Amino acid sequence: MRIKVLHLISSPYGLGGAEKLLLDMAPHFHTDRFAITFCNIFDSPTQSRGFTQGLHASGLEHHCIGGSGILNLPSVLAKLVNLVKAGAYDVVHGHLIHATILTGVLSRLQNGHRTIVTRHYTRDAALSHNLEFADTWAIRRADRVVAISSAVRDDLLSQGVAAERIVTIANGIDLANFDRELPSDAEHIDLGPRDVNADYLIGSVGNLHERKDHLTLLKAMPSVLLKFPNARLVVAGEGSERKGLEDAVTALNLSRHVLLPGFCGSVSAFLNQIDLYVHPARFEPFGIALLEAMAARKGLVATRTEGVVDIVEDGVDGHLVPVADPDAMANAICRALADLDVVRRMGREGRKKVENCFRIERTVDAYEQLYEQTAAG
Repeated sequence: MRIKVLHLISSPYGLGGAEKLLLDMAPHFHTDRFAITFCNIFDSPTQSRGFTQGLHASGLEHHCIGGSGILNLPSVLAKLVNLVKAGAYDVVHGHLIHATILTGVLSRLQNGHRTIVTRHYTRDAALSHNLEFADTWAIRRADRVVAISSAVRDDLLSQGVAAERIVTIANGIDLANFDRELPSDAEHIDLGPRDVNADYLIGSVGNLHERKDHLTLLKAMPSVLLKFPNARLVVAGEGSERKGLEDAVTALNLSRHVLLPGFCGSVSAFLNQIDLYVHPARFEPFGIALLEAMAARKGLVATRTEGVVDIVEDGVDGHLVPVADPDAMANAICRALADLDVVRRMGREGRKKVENCFRIERTVDAYEQLYEQTAAG
């Protein structure tokens, strides 16, 4: 008999790391042993279109429960309880903070299912003060807790989660998404005004949130342009910081050199067009976007933080810089643009690392083993 797993996620925006992980994992589960279903409790036609459309386009079984935040959780919970009962799931697997809290509540209802939470964040990176207690309460009640990096594991241990209940499973990506030939109508970057010759194209992908710290990257650009006046930066993504970043572009006089094109439908097509990938995050428990850049053989500049150091080796497959340091970031970008042959070598090294350590098949195998162990009690 197949093990029935419900992936529960609270995804208010497009495609972040957790959403990309689930979409990449879905086709690789062994359907003769597992029946996988998805549920987004914060579905919105305008905000979470990337994830919901990805589920729909892949033909994956999924449910959507409307909600928008902590105040909606009681009504969402009632619908979710009915869904879990009707589906007779063996394992409920929660992702992201609000889904984690609901998974904790479900663990107390004892409806015949077991619970797993994947911790995609650390408290400093993602939690407001009023959610810390609820988060700690929830993860202590899950049957198993998955840490996606050593930084996340350390954070869980500091909260009193018993070491024997924690399993570390690194995220992975599907290399096929970066190796297949792109269709002729694949999404391409709008390079902006024709009067600027973009000899060097710098790219970054991520939700426009404060913790991703794209503002530091913008502050680095004037120094970069002094040495490379024909450079252009494209930051693909959407989020709550868009207005602030647009204002910063204007204030820094970067309008002809920085583009914020919004949600990126094809990351592989985006990466194919850039010369250098930059990841400026202030907090980064893992960094799937880094794996995507490495899979596309792109050298990179990234901040030395949390899970990034589990992925990038400074000087081998990228340059690491201090967090929130525009001068250091500008220097690293200039160093990279000055020798693109070295950048391309780093890109090849990064690709080898993904092939050896971060294939999606490895991640799925680890989760399948965890599901079998958890369902067995």
